[in-house]
Amino acid sequence: MPLDPVLSAILVICLLLALAKILSQLFPKIRLPGVVGELLAGVILGPYVVGGIMLDGKPLIELGPLVSVFAYFGMIIALFRAGLETTFAEFKAAGVKPFAMAAVGAAVPFAAGFYISSFLGFPQETGMIVGLALAQDSVVVIIRILEELKMMQLRDAKMIVSLAVVADAMSLSLLTLVISMTVAQIPITVGRVTVTFARSLMIWLVLVAGLALIIPYVVRKVRALEKEGVIETAATVTCFGSAALSVVVGLSPLVGAFAAGMGLAGSKAIKRVQEYIEKISLIFIPVLFASMGARMDLASFLAGNEILVIVAVFFVTEVVTKLIGYGFLASYVLEDRMAGLRVGLAMTCMGEEGMLVLTIGLSHSLISTSIYTGMMLVSLLTTIITPLILRPLYSRIEFSSLKETKPNERLQIST
Repeated sequence: MPLDPVLSAILVICLLLALAKILSQLFPKIRLPGVVGELLAGVILGPYVVGGIMLDGKPLIELGPLVSVFAYFGMIIALFRAGLETTFAEFKAAGVKPFAMAAVGAAVPFAAGFYISSFLGFPQETGMIVGLALAQDSVVVIIRILEELKMMQLRDAKMIVSLAVVADAMSLSLLTLVISMTVAQIPITVGRVTVTFARSLMIWLVLVAGLALIIPYVVRKVRALEKEGVIETAATVTCFGSAALSVVVGLSPLVGAFAAGMGLAGSKAIKRVQEYIEKISLIFIPVLFASMGARMDLASFLAGNEILVIVAVFFVTEVVTKLIGYGFLASYVLEDRMAGLRVGLAMTCMGEEGMLVLTIGLSHSLISTSIYTGMMLVSLLTTIITPLILRPLYSRIEFSSLKETKPNERLQIST
């Protein structure tokens, strides 16, 4: 007798959470980030390993749409938590540099992906999807790595988060434009692309500034917020409400969640909100990463020469272009070559965002199944390898030096 879909989803979430937590605790003991253990939990329970075992004609473990929704909640919460680390005052102190750096950093992999795809004989629309996928960076994975290493207060770590969020705002909006124009058979021009970038940046700025002004004012004026549980409820509503608002204005819900966190970061309720978010993150975040791992089909590496070529070419393209687009600029701004290297390498993590772009492209028949499989493997490889590379780079930094950082230096977190 088949299980009710809701009950089935609850059982799968419990399994993912339990195994992800166990492995995330074990992996640091072998000097690997806990996030890799969470990803591995998903691989083990996913449809290509245990989940592929059939019982009475049904998969033993099935990650249905309800599990995906739960995991997406984790993504929104992760971005909200990242926003709590940065006040709007700190953001303003950075000036326009994060926007300029994100635009350049995203443009380099996008252009490389597009032109290399054309060289390989892929259609124009396929090149656009490949380029957009390479331009993505997984804010969630990056934040998780930095939190585990206790490096979120470092200047280059703050820069990484700011760049990743701004780049996502631009590239996801550009994806919407590309899909819309392709489906409507409207020619893609440089002018239309430029207008989309400018519009996305303007909306993002208005959203961040508005929430940063309104939220602290409401917290100061409403006395009911001092009662037990009210602050926590208000934080939840603000997080998901802002995520929904950002969708309405044409941006990713992750951008709205981050903006809401920044708004609350400047309020007197910040300590209570952080404690609350830390608690609920213990449930949602491991499931998020486990669900990402469940998408990994390790046997695809042997699927054929075409896929292997795609993986090799675009994996190298992703690493090189992110180091050029982000690493060089960060080295100049931070006046530190090692910090610039860390920024460039962190931004190579395509993660869930890269997978999302590829999935949307496949659903609109803009890329073939083989290209989709190869690019998904590139995204998965960068998601696994980035934590492994960043850990030794950050481990060279003495944590005690972070405590000596001067207040005015910490204001320049996103330069």
